[in-house]
Amino acid sequence: MADIIKYKFEGTDQFKALEVFRTETYKKHKNNPFYKYLNAIIEYDDTETETMEEGCLSLPGIHENVKRPTRIHVKYLDRDFVEHDEWISGYLARVMQHEFDHLDAKMFVDRITPLRKQLIKNKLKAIMTGRYRCAYRTRPARR
Repeated sequence: MADIIKYKFEGTDQFKALEVFRTETYKKHKNNPFYKYLNAIIEYDDTETETMEEGCLSLPGIHENVKRPTRIHVKYLDRDFVEHDEWISGYLARVMQHEFDHLDAKMFVDRITPLRKQLIKNKLKAIMTGRYRCAYRTRPARR
């Protein structure tokens, strides 16, 4: 993907937070490069979908086409605990869905076809056994 959105999760007993780094494609929160979505939930998603290539820092070197809704209806609290209820579209909607999947213990490879999963099976096994290379620091998976 041409644009990179960095993200960071925070989790406590009370809140699930998603921080999305502001990019040139999403300038809604200009004065705050990290915007937090506290207790965020996706209420609805649009019927219109789009397929785009996705990757994840958790799966270095694996990129697959994933079909997702282009618009989502999200309810959340901001860092001042002000409630928001809005439709989010475009690239941010895709990134938020990707990150919400992590909160539900899913990864983008769970959304690809069985055939594609079979084709990347050896790459996934290599990652699980620590046989991979990437440009960032990682820790081996615990067993």
